[in-house]
Amino acid sequence: MRAWLLDRPGPPASLRLGQIPGPWQGPASQRGAVEVLIHVEAVGLNPADFITAQQGHRDWRYPHVPGLDIAGRVVAVHAEPADRVTSGWMIPDPGTRVVLHQDLRAQGGFAEYLAVSPEALAVIPPQLDPIAAASLPSPGLTALDVIERRLRQIAGHTVLVHGASGGVGAFCVQLAKLFGATVIASARPENEAMVRALGALHVVDYRSPDFAEQVLAIAPGGVDAVIDTVSAESATQGLALLRHAGHLVSVAGRADLSVIPEFGLAPTVSEVALGAAYTHGGLAGRRWLSWGLERLMRLIVEGHLNPPDIEVIGFEDIPQGLDRLAHRQVTGRIVANLRWT
Repeated sequence: MRAWLLDRPGPPASLRLGQIPGPWQGPASQRGAVEVLIHVEAVGLNPADFITAQQGHRDWRYPHVPGLDIAGRVVAVHAEPADRVTSGWMIPDPGTRVVLHQDLRAQGGFAEYLAVSPEALAVIPPQLDPIAAASLPSPGLTALDVIERRLRQIAGHTVLVHGASGGVGAFCVQLAKLFGATVIASARPENEAMVRALGALHVVDYRSPDFAEQVLAIAPGGVDAVIDTVSAESATQGLALLRHAGHLVSVAGRADLSVIPEFGLAPTVSEVALGAAYTHGGLAGRRWLSWGLERLMRLIVEGHLNPPDIEVIGFEDIPQGLDRLAHRQVTGRIVANLRWT
């Protein structure tokens, strides 16, 4: 099968298009007890794809196939009848369209076929195109983790979303507004109309020298929560914008709590690490990935959540798409369409 291959850590340009054996071309004894073969139809491109390609990973065997956000059609299922009954999770039938956020350690979706255990799979509703589904896992699941698992009850709260025009931030704005929060978005002026359309009531340019003063003028005494999708440095700066016992959720780096006195501000601090659902979350973590995708897709189908703007590229354009992501030349999401290759 065709796949984009990484022979060693390197930039997107180091990916090469090659032929490798399909995942089920070996003996059946080498498959998992329950395994699903998927014909990949679409794959979303993420910063994590080019960052890990550049750094490499200790669990990768080269050549490695990257690609974390995958949508496709089930071709076949390897499972004994008893396994179908006792596995404890849904095993999709052949022909079913599914989407998943793949384990970073495993072979990814920049290929024609993929074989996975079914725990993290979510069935795509017939109203949703696989391309739209492939745009959701990384940013959508991260935002859902922030809003529903970390902040939980936010109705009536004031929430600052730092990096609101990015992939994760845009979903956070929508979900926070949907669940009843007043949203302050930090974004550039050219993105103000977009983040207001997503649900932000206030927009502040994060480059302004008086950024903090503007936020505190909107929320005297501090905001109830800061969602930081930018960096460890900005997460640390966000601590000064919290009210007493407020909540900081960091997505892109851990805040330095040493900048605040002990037993004063008393913040609750959370960090979101989506990929750790596989490395540290066990079965429950993988099942949450499935449940979260089902929830996101249901919210979209019911009209409560807007999918991101999507630029569709061909399979052959994946390295160039990753390079554009690396150089911050992309707004919205890039999804590679494999159905036409």
